[in-house]
Amino acid sequence: MSTPIIITAIISICVVSIVLSEQIKDYKLRKQQMNADAIVRAEEIKAKNQLEIEQLYLSNNNQQTKSTLNNYDDDFRNSRLNKERL
Repeated sequence: MSTPIIITAIISICVVSIVLSEQIKDYKLRKQQMNADAIVRAEEIKAKNQLEIEQLYLSNNNQQTKSTLNNYDDDFRNSRLNKERL
């Protein structure tokens, strides 16, 4: 083989290697970014779900408290009426 062909092949291999290494680096970076975005979205969904659960819990607690207070009021009124009748 002649020397110019060997030199051209070596230069071509070097250029292709550099280009491929940059493309591989970009691919890995995009893959890491997608993974990070997916993790952030998952955390946002978890936080939103936790907030909804807490709101439901507080709403349920408020309803139970109101129901309990109404029962106490009814009991108090009934006991007063019973005392007045006697």
